[in-house]
Amino acid sequence: MKHGLILIDIQNDYFTGGKMALVGMDKAANNAKKLLDKFRKEKLPIFHVQHISKRAGAAFFLPDTEGVKIHESVAPLPNEMIVQKNFPNSFRDTSLLHQLNDANIEEIVICGAMSHMCVDATTRCCQRPTAEQVRTDCVPQRMGLCAIHPPSVTAYKC
Repeated sequence: MKHGLILIDIQNDYFTGGKMALVGMDKAANNAKKLLDKFRKEKLPIFHVQHISKRAGAAFFLPDTEGVKIHESVAPLPNEMIVQKNFPNSFRDTSLLHQLNDANIEEIVICGAMSHMCVDATTRCCQRPTAEQVRTDCVPQRMGLCAIHPPSVTAYKC
């Protein structure tokens, strides 16, 4: 079974000093980095998803800012795909589905931010008959919000 890794919105604005710092972002990014290193070592496909906000009045992930950049801890290598999105769902109006199909991905491993928003929207909107797994140790959240818990998201068909 061919695996692919999707890293969602691990961007500077979600870290300390950013415009929307998340609880646990450093720890989640460290865990995502370990997963990224494993996929790189095994030469498996990696897809970085970068949110660029085009919504009027948006406060973070603004175009051409330091905050919109993918964090250095998981910075893409030249051979890794970057998918830019403007909505929480990483499949909406992007090339992600096409890229997954082109790479013949059969199982998706997802990590990134935020658990209740973009990670959730992406897992719920997966448009392919494949196994999917969310690494909850790589998914931070906003203070006061519920996290997605492993029983509700690990290894279900989308």
